[in-house]
Amino acid sequence: MSSTQIWQEYELGIDYKARIGLYHTVDLNERFYAGDQWVGIPHEGLPTPVVNFIRYASAWKIAAVTDRRLKLKFFAEGVGDGGDIGIYAKQISGYCDMLWERLKMDYLTKEGLKQAAITGDCVQYFYWDASLETGQALTGDIAMQIVDNVNFYPGNPNSADVQSQPYIILAFRELLSKVKQEAKANGCENADEISADEDNAYTAGDLGKVELEDAGKCNVLLKMYKKDGHVWCEKSVRNAVIQPPKDTRLTRYPVALMNWDTRKNSCHGVAEVTGLIPNQVFVNKILALSQLSQMQMSFPKVIFDRTRIREWSNKVAGAVGVNGDIAGAAQYLMPPGVSYDAWQGLNATLETTMRMMGANDVTLGNLKNPDNTSAFIATRDAALVPLQSQQERFYAFVEDIGLIWLDFIKQYYRAGRMIPLNHDERRVYVPLPDDLLDAYTMRLRVDVGPSSMWSEVQVVQTLDNLLKAGQISLRQYLERMPDGHIPMREELLDEVKRLETQLDQIQQGKTAGHEEALLGALHKERVKSLTDDKDEKKQSKNKADGKKRVRI
Repeated sequence: MSSTQIWQEYELGIDYKARIGLYHTVDLNERFYAGDQWVGIPHEGLPTPVVNFIRYASAWKIAAVTDRRLKLKFFAEGVGDGGDIGIYAKQISGYCDMLWERLKMDYLTKEGLKQAAITGDCVQYFYWDASLETGQALTGDIAMQIVDNVNFYPGNPNSADVQSQPYIILAFRELLSKVKQEAKANGCENADEISADEDNAYTAGDLGKVELEDAGKCNVLLKMYKKDGHVWCEKSVRNAVIQPPKDTRLTRYPVALMNWDTRKNSCHGVAEVTGLIPNQVFVNKILALSQLSQMQMSFPKVIFDRTRIREWSNKVAGAVGVNGDIAGAAQYLMPPGVSYDAWQGLNATLETTMRMMGANDVTLGNLKNPDNTSAFIATRDAALVPLQSQQERFYAFVEDIGLIWLDFIKQYYRAGRMIPLNHDERRVYVPLPDDLLDAYTMRLRVDVGPSSMWSEVQVVQTLDNLLKAGQISLRQYLERMPDGHIPMREELLDEVKRLETQLDQIQQGKTAGHEEALLGALHKERVKSLTDDKDEKKQSKNKADGKKRVRI
């Protein structure tokens, strides 16, 4: 049976990737990153040490690129932030925070960047999973899958712009039973003719080519293309269409692509690992030869005269018989020591490689108790300048993800669906009105926050100084302390609050007693004053009566 149209386009993509050597590069890079670094290198009789600085160097770069805290903020183009559309834009921004958490995007973006550092590209595919439970009457939600770049086949491989592609084909290895079930559900007439294959030569990595015996898998191709402003999709195997063309209602391809480093006129980027492999091979070889030399010098070989010594014995305290004079009968073969230049070359290679990558003591945080945290952070940020291109591509990649989510929200979050938001540390559900967003052109801005690691160090140091200076209370100190720095912080904070409440009550009791005593004293003073006034008036009257009597 002849191949489907999608399969023929897929074979054209295979030919392109094979001609640029992508399959070989991906397999080699993945092998070296995993630590299997002696495959294909002659090493008979040599030790096979591995100092895998490729993994170490790549890991810190990935962490540095994703170190900033990102927040997606939507807004309507051409109108102000006020009104209903401003409220809905804030709600969508808040929901994307919840969606980021549900999809575990912190982990998946780092995993995708690891794939980009190894293979050159990070490809994430988003789709609508109708089986996901939402806790509401409606089911279905956004789901995501990382796709290897060798399984990403754009219609124009000379362009890295995903949305301008004439079509995109994604290749998957799926179980035959699942494929047949889907084909029958979609009315495929020759579903029973679909068979398993072992065509896994174009999967990523060595282990991708190892499957269970009689696993019953086959290649499935998902093709997406744009027609009449919408994205249509179609699924196929080699000789059958298992899902006919279907309108997804989306306006953007649900695929986000990031190159680790760009290559002109190519959709595929340059991997970080590719340029490190020659230096890794050199380091491993130097270590292997050095170890061999150390073993030979520690356990030197013996040479002896067979005409005088029939057989040599290494038995402890054993005697060796010699015919004739023992001079020159046997001696140890002492190989020359390892030249210092070998170790110097190894260290220079490692130091130069790490320095060229920007990995120094400042960027790696190998400073003990930095006194001036602000100066340290400024120095570290300056050292990370070579990574700005990767960071900018990562931010654009996250922006593409946010626009894909917005497309799903506009097309699928309808008919009374509620979206969860965080409000005052509580989860609330709000509705999104149908068709409201269609009347506006929505834009997205990715806000980049401070470094998640060293900003906390600066916060802790500032709080410590304020507490020592008496500018803040212990309660204010604990409330503002980042998570993870003080064990059982919440329990300690509750105890401080209870103590403050007790002190307030005691203080209020003392104040009330003081007021009563003061009122009592004032009352006594008033009574005394009134009594004194009466006495004075009485004395004055008596004096006046006395004068009158004198006059009479």
